[in-house]
Amino acid sequence: MFSGSIVALITPFNQDGEVDYKSYENWWNTISKQVQMPSLQ
Repeated sequence: MFSGSIVALITPFNQDGEVDYKSYENWWNTISKQVQMPSLQ
């Protein structure tokens, strides 16, 4: 179970509290490059 603070760190939300998918995609692409994982299509 993740705490809210941890989820906030790993999941970008917009001001409405909804997931900002564009930022999430950018975040995932950054992480995937660092750990050599395939990016989401």
